[in-house]
Amino acid sequence: MLRYRRCLFLGTMGSLAIVVSGCSSGGAAKDNAALLEEARGVTATALGELLMDWPGTVEDVGVRNGVPVVQSHAPEGTEGVYAGAYGYGAWLGERGFAVYTAPAAGVSVDTYTWPRGDTESEGAPGEADGFTATWQGVMLGMDSAAEGDAGVQGNAQMDLDMDAGTVDIEFSDVEGINNDNEYDGHSWDDVAVGGSGFQGASAEGGLISGQFYGSHHEDVMGDFMYDTLTGAWGASRGTTGPGGAGGDMDGDMDGDMDGDMDGDMDGDMDGDMDGDMDGDMDGDMDGDMDGDDMG
Repeated sequence: MLRYRRCLFLGTMGSLAIVVSGCSSGGAAKDNAALLEEARGVTATALGELLMDWPGTVEDVGVRNGVPVVQSHAPEGTEGVYAGAYGYGAWLGERGFAVYTAPAAGVSVDTYTWPRGDTESEGAPGEADGFTATWQGVMLGMDSAAEGDAGVQGNAQMDLDMDAGTVDIEFSDVEGINNDNEYDGHSWDDVAVGGSGFQGASAEGGLISGQFYGSHHEDVMGDFMYDTLTGAWGASRGTTGPGGAGGDMDGDMDGDMDGDMDGDMDGDMDGDMDGDMDGDMDGDMDGDMDGDDMG
């Protein structure tokens, strides 16, 4: 069974296009083709289990900042609840996140995070042998001011001040996924970590949340909103050893990510997905297509 968790503060409820991404800490390095193949496989399995008769196929977007990003769109001419639906996601090796839109189902923008099993970290992050205090990954969003396919992607980096118990997050090189739109980056400084999560606002009023996963806080995933963009983001903690996950994440599209993207979809599914696509994702997705958080 799969386990999903909804990101909370974005507010729109619904179910649809499920896509995932990510990057892991440890294991042998994989080339971009292997990363994308693994991400496609995880995503296709999720779509097949959760969405009855989903008409879209899973396609590559590319490897960004070491993270494989994929997409799934309803084909042109699709009718019913899937009309105009599309989404993007990234897979971090053991967990992922996604953003999607399903206008015919009343979903303007929604996000999911997808932990593998019960893997939320315990307590605030601190020093850990073999790990740095920097997390690298991607942000995926939707632009409410754009028409048509408004998907957006960019690089994400988070740095931890262990003494102060705060994190700084920066989004950079933000651009349209299937168009030529370019966007300003955004940063959040001195966001206080409480327990194994955090939420805060930037000086410009942008919102962000995050939750750590793994015994060494290896991954972080959450939601964001700033300017006209809404979406999800995730990143993996760098390692200090040679060939570690943080060794080659330079922000360009050729990043090589270490990790063991096993994509084995164990874990159990949170929430009931009742199956009549009424926009409330708390139900019991028995095959008719209404879901709780795919995250």
